[in-house]
Amino acid sequence: MKTASQLIEDFRREIRDTDLDRDRAAEILNKLSALYGNVTEKIRETEMEYNKKFAETLATNDSVAKAEVLSKITPEYTNFKIARDLEKVLLEMIRSLKFYCKAKDNEFYEGTR
Repeated sequence: MKTASQLIEDFRREIRDTDLDRDRAAEILNKLSALYGNVTEKIRETEMEYNKKFAETLATNDSVAKAEVLSKITPEYTNFKIARDLEKVLLEMIRSLKFYCKAKDNEFYEGTR
């Protein structure tokens, strides 16, 4: 089974490399919207892991700034950052597809006048 990240990448390639019709764009939009919940859940999980790591690092350091820097070079922070970046990509794809579908609808209605 593919991860949310892999599914989003597959859809990104399809959107980029093909001339989508309105129905396919709406189908992808629906699937991406459903994936958004998975991505926000992953953000929540990875943020908690990072916060735990930060707390551990803070407990062993006198300086909050030093603990912050040290905790940002951990795999927990990297995973958290990847999840947040994936959310940004996903939201932009959703926005773009909404605009695309609306433009296709307007094009259709303009053609029927």
